[in-house]
This record gives sequence, structure tokens and C-alpha cells, in this order.
Amino acid sequence: MAMYALNEVKGMRLKVKNIKRFFLGLLTFVLSICMITVVSADNGGSIIVNGTKEGKTYEIYKIFDLTYSGTNVSYTIDSDWESFFNGPGASYISDTEIEGLNQITVGSSTKYINITNDNIEEFTKDALTFAMILEGNDGSMVSEGESLTFENLHLGYYLVYPQGATDITEGNGSICSITSTMKTATVNIKALYPTIEKEVKQSNAQVGEMVLFTITGQVPDTTGFTSYTYKIEDTMTEGLKLDSENTKFTVKFGEDTINVDPTYQGNGFTLTFNMVEYQEYVGKTITVTYEVLVTEEAVNSSTTNNSVTLTYSNNPKTDTTTTTPPIEVPVYSSEINIIKVDAKNEETKLEGASFVVQNIDGEYYQAVDVNGIVITNTNKTENVALVKWVKNQEEATLLITETDGTVTFEGVRNGTYYLVELEAPDGYNKLTGPVTVKVGYDSADGTNLKPEAVSHNEIIKNNSGTVLPQTGGTGTTLFIIIGSLLMIIPTILLITNKRMSKEY
Repeated sequence: MAMYALNEVKGMRLKVKNIKRFFLGLLTFVLSICMITVVSADNGGSIIVNGTKEGKTYEIYKIFDLTYSGTNVSYTIDSDWESFFNGPGASYISDTEIEGLNQITVGSSTKYINITNDNIEEFTKDALTFAMILEGNDGSMVSEGESLTFENLHLGYYLVYPQGATDITEGNGSICSITSTMKTATVNIKALYPTIEKEVKQSNAQVGEMVLFTITGQVPDTTGFTSYTYKIEDTMTEGLKLDSENTKFTVKFGEDTINVDPTYQGNGFTLTFNMVEYQEYVGKTITVTYEVLVTEEAVNSSTTNNSVTLTYSNNPKTDTTTTTPPIEVPVYSSEINIIKVDAKNEETKLEGASFVVQNIDGEYYQAVDVNGIVITNTNKTENVALVKWVKNQEEATLLITETDGTVTFEGVRNGTYYLVELEAPDGYNKLTGPVTVKVGYDSADGTNLKPEAVSHNEIIKNNSGTVLPQTGGTGTTLFIIIGSLLMIIPTILLITNKRMSKEY
């Protein structure tokens, strides 16, 4: 009996122990759920950023923490931002209760967040300026497309910063709140990054001509930067030559001329600005113009171009920079190839034909070599340093076909020209007039002019035979004299006979 009672007591103790274990486990489970719920409520926010650009970095900064007590909302200043609201942002915290302002706890005091639709853009700019001096952020992502999402965020009031952007349009577009009723905030960011453009006034040019290039950009907003690098680097390939002594450089911000000297290196230059010094021109167009000489290497070349890049500061905390992809602007120069053939057999090439070229203004092509000597009495204009157009035919470059029947006039613009044959090959008739040549047109009728380099081939046919001299030669003159005598003698005899008859 005693043994039975002892066993029952042990059984009861075991049951109690098991019940305790059950409730302890249940309590632990409940607490775990509560903890998960709290964490989920605190870290369950996200920010969707639309309008992002691939490869650009986007940062977020939590300005205010947001907590709930039942249905009551409580804001507190994030620890990183306390110095902001005690300094440059002090006006955004008010001691006075104003209708519509949210309460905020500062220390042990209740104050009010003075951020309204009237001052949100100003607040955003001030907040961006302060964010630039913070050592860290609350999240950073590199965009892979037009949108990205920050996840697992604490509830609060956030600033979204597109790193390196110099113009964030719609100032309040980068501010958002994550609350328990709206855990996903969407920011449609509209940010502009420094870009550069380049153009040439005339992409098709003749050798020796100066062509005008124009580079354009925009003065960036350097808010948050103590120093801001803005560097334009320009490089020419063969076919273009930068004459640092004679080129005319102009730099303008808006309508104002800026005195800055380029640094020349190789066949190019660099222009460097600290844009913090030019903030009175924010948003104004930067215009850089200069001239470049077209050289013989540009003739019939598709690789002659002028390349420009822009390097600009993208982060005031690290002093790092971004360099834009090169923008290449081509310049072209064309040539005219004359192929002289027999009209009856084009396989037969004719030697000894001489040509000059006229433009539509009636001027004659003159090619000058690197020594300043006019190129003439050859079959090709080589080592051309300058192409000019002269009024007198005697000053023109005259080219003579060799055994292959060809001559080449280099370094001309695309357009309409006239080939004038001065001497025909031996045994062939000279052309009766100029031959019209259309270089670089997209159709035979010459309606649209292309900018590309062209090696234009013009086949000129000559007919064999001689042309009777217009003023007569020895043979024909003799026949004319004899014929005239044969006509005059009978006439004289007739007149003489009539006179004699009258006398008798």
C-alpha cells in the first residue's frame, strides 16, 4: 500500500513536470511569435525607387524613426541627424504646436516637425547637403535597370539620394515615409547626371581646312561638395590636327565668357573646372568651341574622328569620380579618281590625258604639298597639306594619266565638280566640254549629299581619230588654192574672149 502511494506521488510529480514543460514550451513559442511580430513590424518596410539609371548608385538615409504605441504614432530624430536639427535644420523642429504638424519627441520634450508642402523642397536640399557629410547611410544599391527596391527597413522618414546626380528635379520626390499602414513607399526619382555632347559644324571637309567643333554640357549643382571636379578631355585621331598656337578657344557658361586655359597633351587638350567656384551659373549651358585642321590622313578615311569624355565628381565623401563613355565625332574628306579608257574597248587604259578640276564657282583645284609647292604634272596629289581654289587655270593642279589611265585629286568636300580635259592621249579626240562629276551623293541625280568619305571613280571615254584643223593645214590649203585657180582661169578666159569679140 505504501509502495502504491509512493508510485502515485511520483506519477503526479511527473505529470506536473510535463505540464510545466508544456506551458514553458508554449510560453516560449508565444514569446517567439511576439518577437517575430515586433521585428516584422519594425523591419518590414520597403522603398521602391522608380526612374533609376543602370549602373548608378542610390543611397537611403533615415531621418526620423517611427514607433507606435497602440494607435499613437511617435517620431524621434535618428541619432545620425541630431546635429542637423540642432544646427542647419533647426527651423524644421518647432516648439509651438501648429495644426497639421506631427509631434516629435526630442529628449524628454514634445515638439513638432515643421515640414510642410511649402518648405519640402528647401528641406530636401538642406537634408541632401547634410547627408553628404555623413560617414554612412542606411542602405546603398546599384541599379540594374529602371527600378530597384530597398527591403527590410525600419519604419521611419527617409531621404533617397541618387549618388552623383547634380539636378534632382521635383525636390520632394526623394522624400518618403514608411508606416505600419503603408509599409511600402514609392519614390519616382527624377535625377539628372552630368552629360556632354559634341558636334562639328561641317563633317565633310577638304584637306587644309579648319573645322569648328562645339562641346556642350551643363553647370552642375554641387550641393554638399567642398570641391567638384569637372574635366573635359578631347583627343584627335590622324586626319585632324590641333594647332595649339592658332586654334581659337572659347568657353562660355550661359552668355558669359570664362577665362580658362586648356592644357595641351599630344593631339588633344584638357579643360578642368572646380565647379564649386561657378555655382552662380548652376543649370546654365557650358559651350566650348575650337578649330581643328583637316590633314591628308582624313582622305577616304572612316576612322578620322574627334573623341571627348567628361570626368565629374560623384561622391563628396570619397572624392571619387565618374567618366562618361567617349563621344566620337567623325570628319571626312573625299577624292576624285579619273579612269581614262578607249570608248570602243574600256579595257584599254589611255596614257597622256591631262586634267584640271573646277568647282561650281568656276574656280580651279590647287593642291599644295607640305613644302608649300603646288602639286602638278603628276598623276596623283600625294603629301597634300592644303587644297585651295584659284581663279586662273594656269595656277591649277594639272594631272596627267599614266599607263593605268588614272589620275587622283585628293582632299575635296563632297559636292559637284567639273573635269576639264586639256590634252587628249595621242591618236584620240579631246573632249568637247567639261564632264560633270557628283561626289558623295546618295543617288545618281544628286539630290542628297552624304557626309561620308568617298573615293569617287569617274570613267572618261575617248574616241580614236584626228579632228580636221579648223584653220586648215598644208595639204588642205594646197587643194583649196588649186581649186580656186581652176575656177578663176575659166572666168578670165571668158571675159577675155568677150572683149576680143567686141573689138572685131
